[in-house]
Amino acid sequence: LLHPSHRKELDDMDDVIRNTQGRMEKARAEQEAKERVYFDQAEKLQKQVIVDRRILAVSNIRRIRKEALTKIRTSESEWQGRASRWLYTAKRKVELKSREDAEAAAAKRRKKRR
Repeated sequence: LLHPSHRKELDDMDDVIRNTQGRMEKARAEQEAKERVYFDQAEKLQKQVIVDRRILAVSNIRRIRKEALTKIRTSESEWQGRASRWLYTAKRKVELKSREDAEAAAAKRRKKRR
């Protein structure tokens, strides 16, 4: 039982409210979309940082292992060289001692025969 002009005013107010609400919701959705893009970029960057650090860690582990193996090989090679020289010297000494013992035994037998 409203007057037609009042009804029109109320309808116009409802339209303004709906339009304002629609604009606000649209603006909020656009802002949320922008924030989502920034968040996704930041998250992607963080994931890439993690991947890069893992790659770096693997590279460091490989480098350290290689350095350790090189040191071990060098030490092992030096030890083998020393051991080889010692063994060669020891064999010569043993051979010389065996020869001297054989000569001494032969000399002793010759003395006994006389």
